[in-house]
Amino acid sequence: MAVQSSETTAFTIRTLDEVLGLAVNAAQVCAYPGLVALGLAELLVNAIEHGNLGIDYAEKARLQAAGAWTHEVARRQLLAENRDKRVRLEILSEGSRRHFRIRDEGPGFDWRCFLDLTSARALAPNGRGIALARRIAFSGLEFCGVGNEVHAWLDEAEEEYL
Repeated sequence: MAVQSSETTAFTIRTLDEVLGLAVNAAQVCAYPGLVALGLAELLVNAIEHGNLGIDYAEKARLQAAGAWTHEVARRQLLAENRDKRVRLEILSEGSRRHFRIRDEGPGFDWRCFLDLTSARALAPNGRGIALARRIAFSGLEFCGVGNEVHAWLDEAEEEYL
């Protein structure tokens, strides 16, 4: 009988500047790291901007249209109530299965309407990240509790990639 080992690694980030580096590095445990990095980046950005900083879908669209999104994210991160908030990423590897758990310190949100891409959001400036991550990067994706924790996984032994 073969013994299967598992390994868990955890990281924390605070800013959008840290997202890409973490997503790319975390995805290196996967056979197709580019797709997984894209999915992780979408989920990590959401955890920071929507979870920890409280910028909702409509507000983000307004900020992007005004060219003020980056400024507002930076401003909110300096506020006393947000200064110490972190996003935690845990990676569990078991054989060919990879499990990613992302948790922010926000109050959560109603994630159900963002699992699939709707025609209303297809060409919108935002609101596609969760559906994109679910479709192209992972075997499965589910939110827990109030929505401030998401679990994404893939089993590379069962998945067929490009």
